[in-house]
Amino acid sequence: MPSTHPLIDPRIFELLRRQENTTFTVKDLRNQYAERHSIEAQYRAHLRRFIYERISRLIRVGMVQKDTEKRKRDQRYQVIHLDAQGLDLTGEPFESWCQRLVIDKEKTKTKSPACPSPHSEHAPISRPSGASAKLRKNLKEVKVEFLAALGEAEKFKALIHEYPELKEVIQGDSKAAHDLSSRLLGHINAIEKVLQRVETGP
Repeated sequence: MPSTHPLIDPRIFELLRRQENTTFTVKDLRNQYAERHSIEAQYRAHLRRFIYERISRLIRVGMVQKDTEKRKRDQRYQVIHLDAQGLDLTGEPFESWCQRLVIDKEKTKTKSPACPSPHSEHAPISRPSGASAKLRKNLKEVKVEFLAALGEAEKFKALIHEYPELKEVIQGDSKAAHDLSSRLLGHINAIEKVLQRVETGP
């Protein structure tokens, strides 16, 4: 059966885990996402929509809420409680979403690409037989490892809160689990980039 948990790009989840994003605007996340994943300025209107839709999903499950001060522009949001177990963190990255939902509608209106092309800055690559399937299997395995590390990091954080007297005992393991989840997210990003080039390259 399909998951009933909200589908979220793990890149966005990782941004929301950062201390400086306890309160944020969609513009804040858009700029951070664009900087970390090399999204050019011409695509940022689409990126803002992509992030807004996913923040809306988090609001519906009570993990994020709007700030009590309502604003017409740059509305602020607050992270209430992020629970990886209550989310499906296998959501597609912005580049895939944009290519799938936006470019088909806009490519006939303009000669400029509507979305970032995952292979536009690289030479064409050959696609060995079975490479796509192997990459998808690898991606699935790394995502499982990422979720496990993420769950471990969250549990250590909860234990520190519950047993503050054990903070010095737990803190090293907590940091190690957090660092591992961050590295695995980097692995996910790398595999996704290669997979996009393999599947959409010329």
